[in-house]
Amino acid sequence: MLPRPRIAIAFGVILAAISAPILASIYLAWYQSVSSQKVLSLTYSRDVLRRTEEGAQQFATAKREMDQAHVAPCSPQDLGILRQIALGSSYLQAVGRAAGNSILCDSQGITTPVSLGAPSLISSHGVAEYFNVKLSPEQWRPLDVFVAGQTAAVVDPSLSIDVTTEGSDVELSIFVPSALSHTRISSFGTDFRPNWFQPIAPGSEDTALENGYIVTRIRSARWDLGVISAIPEHYVYQRVFHFALIFTPIGVLCGILLAWAVNYLAQHRSSFTTMVRRAVRNAEFYVDYQPIVELESRRIVGAEALVRWKSPLAIIPPDHFIPLAEERGLMHLITGQVLAIVASDLPHILALDPAFEVAINMSSSDLK
Repeated sequence: MLPRPRIAIAFGVILAAISAPILASIYLAWYQSVSSQKVLSLTYSRDVLRRTEEGAQQFATAKREMDQAHVAPCSPQDLGILRQIALGSSYLQAVGRAAGNSILCDSQGITTPVSLGAPSLISSHGVAEYFNVKLSPEQWRPLDVFVAGQTAAVVDPSLSIDVTTEGSDVELSIFVPSALSHTRISSFGTDFRPNWFQPIAPGSEDTALENGYIVTRIRSARWDLGVISAIPEHYVYQRVFHFALIFTPIGVLCGILLAWAVNYLAQHRSSFTTMVRRAVRNAEFYVDYQPIVELESRRIVGAEALVRWKSPLAIIPPDHFIPLAEERGLMHLITGQVLAIVASDLPHILALDPAFEVAINMSSSDLK
């Protein structure tokens, strides 16, 4: 029977063997959930930025075509060009001619100047940006107007940010990185934190767990545009439960198998003493004599007694049981049996050759 301290240690080892894979599976579920939400947040940001950049490219194309038209501003020919450009642009609601802070005419029928007031900001590319503008009383919601040179583009800011998310509390925003106030062009959500809008290098992206959200910042390499997406942390916990349903049973199974292996090895090691004592009592150890040959005469002058163990189940190699026997302080029992066997065999050997010698291997514990 094992002493109480050893029982406690064995119980602790088995408990650790069971719990470690389970805890590892829970951690893996958390890590997988966070990684999954980071990928999702990055997907939202990239999708919004792609749409916004397409709108910016359509605006740049419209400006180039209008600059190359060489027709009188707001003439019938010019209005025809404006309508044609607007029809070919998926993100521009209207295209118009601008002067100062006014739109002179546009593709939707404005033919008299409309004042825009002072611009909300001017981007690093020199684009004057006007937010929440109503160009006519019939316009049912405010739009944004972007002016570069004599070209004006009217944009519905909700188009770029209109992406399908996993919940209504996911925060999305398009902002201008060069603006000191990090002015938002368009936003979906209300719980934005000021530190989320700190600019990053052009063309870069960053995702981290901040303030209870998975936050992704991404900035356009070409335009003065940035996108923020923020997914509440509770979605991470929902996915943890989902992944835990996959990983935890695997962890439980691994824990049971590991505990069984630890218990088996512990029983195997604890029963080794009993096995050796029983083997000595049943004379399961025997000796193989390895000849010692004198090279000059090629005559056998002695032998080395090598211990072997034949259990009822199999022959156990010496390199398996001798190191363990020395470790457990049992080697003297095996050496004693070897000495008894050699002492029994020696009279018959010496009767044939009185000068014959037999060498016996001794362990350090035997000498002590």
